[in-house]
Amino acid sequence: MESFEGDFLRERYWPKEEFRKAAEKSGKKEERLAKGGGSGGSRGPEKQIFAYLERLERVAGRIDPETGERGKLFLEASLYPQFVIKPENISDEYIKGILLGNFAETRGYDLSVLKNEEIKQEVTAQFKQVYGQDFGAYEVPDKERQRIKSMVIMDQKARISAWLDYLTSEEARNAPAAFRYWAFAEMLKLGGFNEERKTFNKRTEHTAASFPELDQQALALVFDETLRKRKGDPSRLLLSDPIRQAQFRKILESENFGKLYAFALEHVNTLRLPTERLIITKGEWRCFPKGTPAGDLTKTLQGFNTKWYIAGDGYAEGYLSHADIYIYYSEDADGKNDIPRACIVDAKAQGITEVRGILSSVEAKQHLDSYITPVVEEKLATLPGGEKWQSTMADMKKLALIHFKYLQNEALDREDLRFLYEIERPIQRSGYESDPRIDEIKQHRNPRDDISFAIGVPPERVSITEDEALTGNIAFHYGYLNLSGLASAEGLILPQSIGGGLYLNRLASAEGLILPQSIGGGLNLSGLASAEGLILPQSIGGYLGLKSLVSAKGLTLPQSIGGGLYLSGLASAEGLILPQSIGGGLYLSGLASAERMKLRSAYPHLAHKIQP
Repeated sequence: MESFEGDFLRERYWPKEEFRKAAEKSGKKEERLAKGGGSGGSRGPEKQIFAYLERLERVAGRIDPETGERGKLFLEASLYPQFVIKPENISDEYIKGILLGNFAETRGYDLSVLKNEEIKQEVTAQFKQVYGQDFGAYEVPDKERQRIKSMVIMDQKARISAWLDYLTSEEARNAPAAFRYWAFAEMLKLGGFNEERKTFNKRTEHTAASFPELDQQALALVFDETLRKRKGDPSRLLLSDPIRQAQFRKILESENFGKLYAFALEHVNTLRLPTERLIITKGEWRCFPKGTPAGDLTKTLQGFNTKWYIAGDGYAEGYLSHADIYIYYSEDADGKNDIPRACIVDAKAQGITEVRGILSSVEAKQHLDSYITPVVEEKLATLPGGEKWQSTMADMKKLALIHFKYLQNEALDREDLRFLYEIERPIQRSGYESDPRIDEIKQHRNPRDDISFAIGVPPERVSITEDEALTGNIAFHYGYLNLSGLASAEGLILPQSIGGGLYLNRLASAEGLILPQSIGGGLNLSGLASAEGLILPQSIGGYLGLKSLVSAKGLTLPQSIGGGLYLSGLASAEGLILPQSIGGGLYLSGLASAERMKLRSAYPHLAHKIQP
């Protein structure tokens, strides 16, 4: 694989000075280390590129010790400043386009129809009736302008983060590092999708459109076909239209990632996803044991829009080298068990690592559909390690019931709304990003009124914005609360409960700090050097960051923490009483290994959580 890594990238990027210098630096550093610190001579381009990829893997895949996020420092220090649009480069023309689209949706129009000039004129005429001025002369209020700019920037960051997170994940490592580098580097050059040319525009510093969506199945198709072409193997992509087949061969010959990915996205979106048959769950599980030829699995997925990366031979081969894969196929119209509905990956040593479905949207991928969830739950109960997925499956079943109510226009009760708005804790999921059914249900609802009813308080005691949250007498804040700019808690009155995360990472002291009774997301108090006066919430749904604490004196932790617990600054475990449950890792890198061993003995149920 090393030869492939070097050859593939050398052809593309070695002439580029920035890439060449970075690779040469990595190669020389590795050689010095190998020779015990000697200066040594530089190796050939292929070896240097391989060393560079290994270094990037370490940097980009590094887990942030404070939040547990992968690649956070790399994103914030390198990628965002270089590739995310600057606020001053977002034009008023683009902002007005978004505003007109939002207005059109409120009038019942689909955004796609605004490309029709007659319909656009009708919408602008309605705009004038409502606001009393021509849309062309409309001056966007500064507050609205800043809101949209923030939204554009946030969306671009989210797309870059999603690509980096996936391409540095264990799942994606079934593809060569060179391919993953190529995909990421070229994705960063792509702008909005041109519907007429069926390809992506070139990205510039003024491109406000988001980066391309991440589609694992389309990415697997690009990887497979590129690898086959370079090996001299025939294409496996058979298209019924000879013109499209010729187009694809031409694009594949060019090895242009943007054109290949655009074609793959279009192709995947034309594949079958028989949503009308989702209600039919009669079918069978098939096991593809470790060592099974990849083609035996992928041929059963051809023609289906699953969004699964294992639809490509390369990815499937990587998985089957170390894991058993179970796939459930439901009946098609001919009574054959051919429709892939769910996938379980049993990685043996690591246990069950993935449970995937075929429910997807632009941002959220591979969630279990409502009908198949009980079938998957039953199967998990028969597999070693399946019990660890019980709480996730319980959430999926609960969400399915609420979704059915929504589809049948039934009223949601208080319990439904508390779950839907994640008042106590985040909804556990099986796919990537938030389950699309959640947004589908929420999109026509009023969150303030829903939460008011769910927790039994007047609407004015529910906050949506940061300004509202800090007015006092707020019972519940919907979303996260970023107060990372505060250096003191003096005069700070927080809501009684927060649905998302709370960020107070600049506070150096807990003096005057009264925290909410419950926090649905994470709590960042990474600036606190002492626990004196600190009273933590009764429950925290996400992580708890206390990395600057040097002593556990006075520290009383919640009984349950949904994410990781970061106590990397502790120099001693004296007085440390751990929670009954921790969902993520327990980071205690400041403790001597002997003390960590004592904690593992004292808390056997948390032994595997203690890092390092």
